[in-house]
Amino acid sequence: MQSLNAKVIAVTGGASGIGRATVIEALSQGANVLAGDMNGVALKALADETENLAGRLHTVEMNATSPEDVTDYVAGGVQEFGRIDGLLVSAGITRGAPILEMSHEDWHFVLDVNLSGAFSVMQAVARQMVAQGDGGSIVAITSDLAITGQVGGGNYVASKGGLISLVKTFALELGRRQIRANTIAPGATDTPLLQVTAPQEFIDDWVQHAPLGRLGDPRDHAEMASFLLSDASAWITGQTFPVNGGSVMP
Repeated sequence: MQSLNAKVIAVTGGASGIGRATVIEALSQGANVLAGDMNGVALKALADETENLAGRLHTVEMNATSPEDVTDYVAGGVQEFGRIDGLLVSAGITRGAPILEMSHEDWHFVLDVNLSGAFSVMQAVARQMVAQGDGGSIVAITSDLAITGQVGGGNYVASKGGLISLVKTFALELGRRQIRANTIAPGATDTPLLQVTAPQEFIDDWVQHAPLGRLGDPRDHAEMASFLLSDASAWITGQTFPVNGGSVMP
């Protein structure tokens, strides 16, 4: 696999879970990384942990639902590194409730972060890539629940399903500029989000029925993200890659 050496990779949700694992993987391969996250304390801890890796890390405390924050995030990365070659959109939240009980506030809150926030960052980075004129790669983290649906998670699966369609549209519109766009659809993965939202009974049942018999590790997705962000995937765009231990087979 070709590495990310000397590339500039932007990661949102970079201080936790899959985003954090991808930051570490990219830095290990020699990339310069622009990590954005709302949690400034976690960003500082990430910077301390990765200071001896091959690449350079620049962190930005940001909220993807704020257009001003997104503008500052991209501008800060370009000022620090001169360009952006790849983007991983990993920031995401959930706030579940049964369909008949879900408030409009909860509906819009999840859609604003997971879909509208993703659009804002992808659009801003894509504009920078177009200005650079030599292509790039955009990868977004969706979910296998976007394929199956989820009891009590209508807002979450709608946001993740919408993200798949949005990324395909980026791929269609920007392909002639050699900008690629793909999604990764994780199964249940051992991240802080899963730990605070999923009861142990659900996790145990999931592992029992998964063909590979374990939860995903954030590194499983970081390695796929690194491939899709690298030149090794130069002829891949508009695709969704299930990384789920075989739990869902589309």
